[in-house]
Amino acid sequence: MQRYKNGMAAVRWINRLAVKTDNEKYLYYARGSKGELKPVPKQAVRRVNISELPEVIDKFAAMVIVGANPAVTFPKSEKWHKALERVKLISIDTNITETSKHADVFIRAGGMFAQNDIMGSYFFNERPSLREKFVNLPSDTELAEELAALLDMKLGVTPPENVERKTPSSRKYEEKPLESAFPYHGKGYRFLSGSHTAYLNSQVAPSLGKNDPFVYISPETAEKEALKENDFVDVFSAEGSFTGIVRVSGNICENTVYAYKSREMAEGYINNATSMLLTDSGTGIAYYDTFVNIVRKKM
Repeated sequence: MQRYKNGMAAVRWINRLAVKTDNEKYLYYARGSKGELKPVPKQAVRRVNISELPEVIDKFAAMVIVGANPAVTFPKSEKWHKALERVKLISIDTNITETSKHADVFIRAGGMFAQNDIMGSYFFNERPSLREKFVNLPSDTELAEELAALLDMKLGVTPPENVERKTPSSRKYEEKPLESAFPYHGKGYRFLSGSHTAYLNSQVAPSLGKNDPFVYISPETAEKEALKENDFVDVFSAEGSFTGIVRVSGNICENTVYAYKSREMAEGYINNATSMLLTDSGTGIAYYDTFVNIVRKKM
């Protein structure tokens, strides 16, 4: 639900329904993995919403991207590719990504397992505990400290063992005013993109290549649009377009188009067509409230 414009409101209404019907014990509670740790005070020097960054990237002398792949994971992928070519880019990641291909300097890091850390659990009532590094590569933190020193910048990193604890927040339900949770609708087909079992959110193994540039549609949609298996199809919105290969599946709902997320398709990236619509949390992107049209591509 976090990928819909009304996601936060919908979850809150479900919580209220469970409480009012005496079914609160069946609710699944998620928790922040660092929920019992006191946050480290910090203050942004300049703040730019991620949705605006491709347009204002020229205002920055350089950009450092650590463990992220915005060239494929964020909406308006083509704009990101063009923007990253216009800035001096340092990319720190575990391997080469579509973003790091634009980098002037690429630094390989060991990721989350290359540093001492303190972590709880998103899913279980485990108290945060210290975890020692077990990958012999530079960590994101170490590399950030080295870069800061070279740039004559102050960067304070608190060792995990010195992080203060705080009392866990109560899970008792508190009734508060709720906003409407009516779904957002646009013209065309709702475009959904989900995780593939063979790769991470933002990184695709080179061995996969372009082995699954598929666009999945329902039999009803195939009949309506006069499409058949293995047709090349353009998927487009007001934001942009990409080309994929049709797969007709009874597992797909009518009026829905599906593709695996963060992929380079037969032509373009799926997030070329994704709109930068924010969720009602004000920080997330409503990926699942993108609406597209589809048409057979003349080859």
